[in-house]
Amino acid sequence: MFSSCVSGLISKFGRTVTVIPGEGEEILTKAFIQPLRYKDATNIGGRFMDVGYSSGRNYLYIGDKNTRLDLLPFDTKIETQNETYVAKRAQAVYLGESVMYVWAILQVFVEDELL
Repeated sequence: MFSSCVSGLISKFGRTVTVIPGEGEEILTKAFIQPLRYKDATNIGGRFMDVGYSSGRNYLYIGDKNTRLDLLPFDTKIETQNETYVAKRAQAVYLGESVMYVWAILQVFVEDELL
């Protein structure tokens, strides 16, 4: 039940993305992608974080359980209308024995980095 609710929310409110494995067919799916911020109160009250904590390079991906980024090759790309990302780490989130969703840490794809 919870799994279908999470899938429904991702399907309704997520953005359309194309998952491109290193080899294999492209997968059209829905996911949430947002900047990954350093979660600490150090930026409250006019104090600033150290250089590098919020570089804007990392993004959080939350996607449907049927697109298992955690089972795809390391060089898998995620493409949106505006940007292409590379999955650096991915993991399925379980409730009991059922996968609820998949999260991943993405970085903006730079062509030179894979050469």
